[in-house]
Formats: sequence, C-alpha cells, structure tokens
Amino acid sequence: MRTLVTALAVLIICGILMPACNEPTIIGSDLLEQDKASIGFLDTLSLITTTVEEDSVITFDINSQSSNYLWGSIDDPIFGKTDASIYLQFLLSSVNPDFVSTRTHESRFDSIVLGLAYDDRAFYGNNGKNIFTDILNGGNPVDDGSIRHSMDVLKMEEVLANDQLYYSDQTFATQNTPLGSIENFIPKPDSRWEFIFPFLDGDADADTIFLDPHLRVRLDDNFGQNLFDQVVQNNIFDSDTTLLSNFPGLYLKPTKSAEQLISFNLASQLSRVSIYFTKTDTVSAIGEPTELQTLNLRYDLNLLASSVKIANYDHNNFDGSIVQSYIDDPEQGEEYLFLQSMAGPNIKVDVPYVDKLGDIVINKADITFYVATLAEDEEYFDPIQQLVIQEINSNGDLVLIEDVARSSTSIAELTLDFGGDPIEDSDVMLTKYTMNISAHFQDMVDGISSKTFFIAPLFKNERASRVVFYGSAHPMFAPKINLAFTNK
Repeated sequence: MRTLVTALAVLIICGILMPACNEPTIIGSDLLEQDKASIGFLDTLSLITTTVEEDSVITFDINSQSSNYLWGSIDDPIFGKTDASIYLQFLLSSVNPDFVSTRTHESRFDSIVLGLAYDDRAFYGNNGKNIFTDILNGGNPVDDGSIRHSMDVLKMEEVLANDQLYYSDQTFATQNTPLGSIENFIPKPDSRWEFIFPFLDGDADADTIFLDPHLRVRLDDNFGQNLFDQVVQNNIFDSDTTLLSNFPGLYLKPTKSAEQLISFNLASQLSRVSIYFTKTDTVSAIGEPTELQTLNLRYDLNLLASSVKIANYDHNNFDGSIVQSYIDDPEQGEEYLFLQSMAGPNIKVDVPYVDKLGDIVINKADITFYVATLAEDEEYFDPIQQLVIQEINSNGDLVLIEDVARSSTSIAELTLDFGGDPIEDSDVMLTKYTMNISAHFQDMVDGISSKTFFIAPLFKNERASRVVFYGSAHPMFAPKINLAFTNK
C-alpha cells in the first residue's frame, strides 16, 4: 500500500507540474550527488612490507598444549637448514609398581624402549618414493632415495617445571653420550606394528597384537638396568618428584639432514618409555590350583598432560639461504616477502599514511598477497594453509587482531569470515591470500591501533609450512589493501 500511495503521489505532482516531470533526474539530484560524494573506494594506499625475524615462539604452555611435535633436520632451498628437536619429561603410570615377586623375590630386567607415535597429518616436505624392483638387477629391491632420518636420544640433566612457559630457543643440559640411537630410518606412518607377545612363558596361545604406527628406539641396557635396580632397591617410583630427580627426561636430537620434517603424536599412549622385565610369581585361574610361572611384564613411563614437552627450533641464522638477505630489510621487501612457521620469519606491514584518510567509516577493508614461485624452490613444499594477522598490544605482546579473534571459533568459520587461505586466482594463474581487516583498519584510522601489523601462519609453533610473496614494488602483484568507506 505504501508503494502504491507513493506512486500515486508522483503522478499527481507530475500532472500539476508537467514541465518539471520532463526532467525527472533533477528531482532530488542534489541529495543523490551528496550520497555519491560520501562513498569512496581506494586501492592505492602505500604499504611498506618487510620480512622480519621471529624472536621465539612458545612451545610449552600447560594450559594450551599441542598433541603433535615436529622433529628432524630439514634442508630447504629457500629458507635454509632448520633443526627441530624435542625435550620430553616422562611421569609415572602408577606409583610403587611391583617389580619383584613377593613369593620368590625373583625378577630380571630385559630391555628399555622409547616409543614415539607418528602423526602423519603434520609431516612436511618430501615424503620420498616407494622402493621399486629393478628387473635388470636380478629383481632385487632398489633404494630410490627414500627420505631417511637419524636420531640420538640423550638423557636430560635438568628438571623442568610444568608451571612455566618454555620457548623454541631454549636449550637444556644433557649428557653427552646417547642412551640410544637409530640410524637412517624411514618413517612409516601408515604401517602398523605386529607383536606376538607371550604373556606367560611356554603359553601356546600367545597373543598377537597390532599397534598403530610408531617409532621404537631401544635405549641403553645399562641405563635400563640401573633404573630397574633403583626401583627395586630404593623405590624411586614412589612419586613423580623422586622419578624426575633420577630421570629428568630425554632429548631427541636429529643427526642427519633431510628434505622432510616428521611429526610425533605425544598425546598417544604409544609415546612412552617402556621397561620390559620378567618375574616369577604365583598365578592362579578360577578353579585351577596356584602355581609358579615366569611372567613377561611391561611398565610404562608416560607423557601425561602434566608432562613438560618442549619443541626447540634452530634456524641456524638462515646461513647461506636466500631468505637471509631479506630479513629486516624494507628495501628487499619491495621484491619478495618470506613467511615461515616454527620460529621462522613473519611479515611486517606498515601503512604510513592511514592517518591521512580523515574522518571516515570503513565499510570493508581487505589485504591481498600473491604467491611468488622462485626458480630454486621445490614443488613438494606446500604453501601455508591458513594465515592470521597480529598486532602489538599495549603490553608489547603480539595478539590477534579483532577480525581474526572474533572468527576463530573454528577453522571453517575463520576461513569464511576472515579468509587467509590459499585461493587460485584463475585470471592471473597465481595463488593468492586475501584477509578481511575491516574492524582492525577502522581502529587504525581512529588511532586506536598503530599503523603496523604482522602476517603469521596459524599454528606457527607446531606445523611446518612456508610461503614466498611478491613484494611491495611488484608492478602487478604487490600486496594491496582494498578499501570501501563512507565519509562522515
């Protein structure tokens, strides 16, 4: 009815003032022009972009723990060599375990083994190829260069406190001689272990069990025997405190460079130190007489939620790498920008003239980066899957900007509302990342936030990834902020 009345009113006015109706655009045109003048679009803001070195990242916070931990030594053609090692603190699965028979007082230590469950979701780099059979070589298997790793396991000499934050650049004292080593192993995250485990000696019906994919490293027998004796003689497994004073933990050190980082799931029950031993004790089944039998047993030291687990990342100062000359150099940032997870570089963005935009309301603001492929790169280094943006708060800490924080209840929601994921731009045949910064840019315009923000990978401290972008001086694919605004 309201539309009908309005249309009728227009007809009446035109009937009375016919000459004026011959020029309909004149009616209210001054208001229309004012509306047009108040709306603006801008995509030519000056940006200063720089690859900046990360000081360190938190890799242990008891209130916010990861399950997967990167390990290995990777040679990256762009970012150079990165060593990822792990410090682990094991705790008791139960107090006062019964290692000795109360009947015969007989027991014997057998072996001690470190287990580390794989997390193939976080492997990164070259996953190698399969072994193939060479007919010309008599049908023998041929090593085609599958990626191999080597590890030293060292005993720690410092007790770590789980109420502290630990960072990626921290190191701790260890013994010099490894408790165990494994050379040239090929990770097999898709191969289960099969065990035939006779729980009782002579048992014809021994159990066959299958365990999820994991790495097993046998540790030094002398170390295991000493630990076993300390339990039997001094009851050092009566509390975690006593355990840690005798066995503070293990350090997993890579000793061979590869084109791959692997990941361990430290929340898995298979990530543990297992002490295997036998003891002769009385065993009885329902309705059967009691008899002495030799039992094959296992006791586990576990990685619990209260255990300290620290990832250490050493980027070796990016020595000899392409990225080295670009770090902290704004002029170099005009050509390329480099972004890497772990403790690798972030990207700093300065918007020097944001305060010159005047009194405006930001309707929409986003920033776009285009991926650059360098000739030296390898195709198996996948780009970062999710970016975020951070700012420095009044305490000097890096925190997520509002556009990220309010969209980060899930990855799907973050991608939908904020963006930051790689998208193929079919018009230019390049991959791009676009991020919504509307709320944050309004704060920049209003002087609430500074003129500087930082681009970083999501899950930076626990997932390996990196990307190279075109810099601010590229004629076609420079980073660009697109603004839609209204003048107040």
